[in-house]
Amino acid sequence: MRRVAITAAGVTAASGSGLDAFAKALAAGVSLAKPVGAFDASRFPVAEACEAPDVDARKLAKSPKDAKVIARGAALALAALKDLTAVALAPWLGDPWEAGLFMGVGLEQGDVRDLAPPVSAAADGARLDVGKVATEGMAAMNPLASLRTLPNMALAHVAIRLGDAAPRGPNAAYSPFDSATLDAVGADSAVTVFAFQTFARLGMLAPSRPLGEAAALFAMEEEARARGAGREPIAIVEGWAGAADGAEIGAASTASAADAMRAAIDAAEARASSVDVVVVSSRDAEPAADERALEALHGFRGARLAPRRVFGESAAGSGAVAIAAGLAAIGAGARRVLVSAAGFGGSYSAIVLGAAGSGRAKPAPADASRTARPA
Repeated sequence: MRRVAITAAGVTAASGSGLDAFAKALAAGVSLAKPVGAFDASRFPVAEACEAPDVDARKLAKSPKDAKVIARGAALALAALKDLTAVALAPWLGDPWEAGLFMGVGLEQGDVRDLAPPVSAAADGARLDVGKVATEGMAAMNPLASLRTLPNMALAHVAIRLGDAAPRGPNAAYSPFDSATLDAVGADSAVTVFAFQTFARLGMLAPSRPLGEAAALFAMEEEARARGAGREPIAIVEGWAGAADGAEIGAASTASAADAMRAAIDAAEARASSVDVVVVSSRDAEPAADERALEALHGFRGARLAPRRVFGESAAGSGAVAIAAGLAAIGAGARRVLVSAAGFGGSYSAIVLGAAGSGRAKPAPADASRTARPA
């Protein structure tokens, strides 16, 4: 595959804003879970979560009007965008039509407070009159509430915020609940009433697996183009692969995890013995699946990083956390990092990241100066 460079990163998580703060928290290895501040979580089995501080939609939106329809996931994406544009010039500005914007997003669960008026209007004493939900209930609902639940809104608000500087080429928002989160990195918050209920129902809410929220955006372009423009890569994407077996939600699948890891290493034309660090980001109910998958990588003797233990389960944002952890490992001296992540239904994906000076440079295509893909 062509050598793709990551030339800039914008990160927000429970550690705050920026890759440096993220890397320090990851190195410390201490969970950032605290009592939930977004709502009263006392009735749930776990009342702590890893919340991102200082993420205020009113300060991040382009206008007060926009802020009214920004869900938490979109606000996290805007926080990551602010960090990205603060540390790097947009590499796509030379020709915005040759660049695209891709983002993995969650279910955009909206605000539970929007449900209070329609539920109250449809109540019949202590019971809920289902027939009234579609009449009096809908009439009482905030007409802007639905705009906080569209899965492409995080992507849309990023583009709105960039304005004329937004990439104008192909773009897409990916929002499959059960796919591996490295298929499209992006933003999400699992610190909502809806997410707590969902994870509790799936049996995946436990003190050892706190929920969290995070977002990261990465500027990606062909290495030859980046170096030609004087942009030093943070890391090189050397290989990617995915595997799935259609398992039940939450079920472990060692075989699929190992298949994705091996295929990514093969795509990078590397060996397991050359991997210094593996970032494991499994969301299986059985964490030991990660270790068994690593045992299947014959020759691997490197270190392991488990960012979920520090930053929590951020659902669609967990792929962003995993990639950021890989960049942090390279910043700390690793030459090659294997990043692995899982979905909710037996799907896994893996990416091999190399240090900017590692590996052999491959010939650039003739039109390398015109191809870029910020994400």
